[in-house]
Amino acid sequence: MPSGGSKPLDRSIVEGPLARAVWMLAWPTMLQNLIGGLQGVVDHALVGHFVGYAGNAAIGVAIQIFIVVIVFVMSVFSGMGVLVARFAGANERDKVNRTVYQAFLAAVALWGLLLAPLGWLLAPSLLGVVNAAPAVQAEALPFLRIMFVGSLGMLLFFMVSGALRAAGDARTPLRLGVLLTALNIVCNVAFITGLGPCPGWAPPAPPSAPRWRGSS
Repeated sequence: MPSGGSKPLDRSIVEGPLARAVWMLAWPTMLQNLIGGLQGVVDHALVGHFVGYAGNAAIGVAIQIFIVVIVFVMSVFSGMGVLVARFAGANERDKVNRTVYQAFLAAVALWGLLLAPLGWLLAPSLLGVVNAAPAVQAEALPFLRIMFVGSLGMLLFFMVSGALRAAGDARTPLRLGVLLTALNIVCNVAFITGLGPCPGWAPPAPPSAPRWRGSS
């Protein structure tokens, strides 16, 4: 049983009118997905402006490969969402906490045992499957590897967002999505242009391999 000082679960979506409950969950989720979709637009706009067409093509190729990972991750956490919604609706807070904790362990295991190591090793083969041009593959390889190694943040974001929405809180995932989108824009500007002490991504030189400003 939850302690007296803990915040109770929001039961308005199971005890109030159905139309209001659907709208409470729908509008923050739609807005979050819209804002999240802007990340890709920002990526392409900045890379296309500061790096060039090869870098832009590399992002497109790498993202298409990584979409498979995103779909897989969302499918895994959909089961967690069902259990969280069931236990939250029954006001069984301990079972909600246990389910989320198990999902957290699964996310860390998926990242450490599967996505990060296999993604790093198989990235060249995956780029070969799509038959991208050599110049595009050279730009896409480090980007794709970084995405696989850094995918733990994505896993945790999908896990936390799914758990909160399943428990009836769709506004906190929206706030997290806005924060991550803003952070994505700041990091894009910093690492692509070499703002301040950050190494910048150099424009493609005659050799097709990418390089970091300040690395030579």
